[in-house]
Amino acid sequence: LVGNALKFTLQGSVTVSGYTTEDSVIVDVRDTGIGIPAAKLDTVFDAFEQVDMTATRQFEGTGLGLSIAKSMAEAHGGDIR
Repeated sequence: LVGNALKFTLQGSVTVSGYTTEDSVIVDVRDTGIGIPAAKLDTVFDAFEQVDMTATRQFEGTGLGLSIAKSMAEAHGGDIR
């Protein structure tokens, strides 16, 4: 998550914070980057999914980073939203 936040925030900031509850650790990653369109929010964590799927896109990648992060969180009983 932090890697994507840094990758897609050319100007502005990336903030990572965390806290604990009785039975959880919450990590919050926020950025002022290019954002995710509302129409892509349901699929952005799917494997090989990218916000910009065009051949001329500005950012490179496979579209696996968020999918892997979500799988790792879920394997440890967590979640990513």
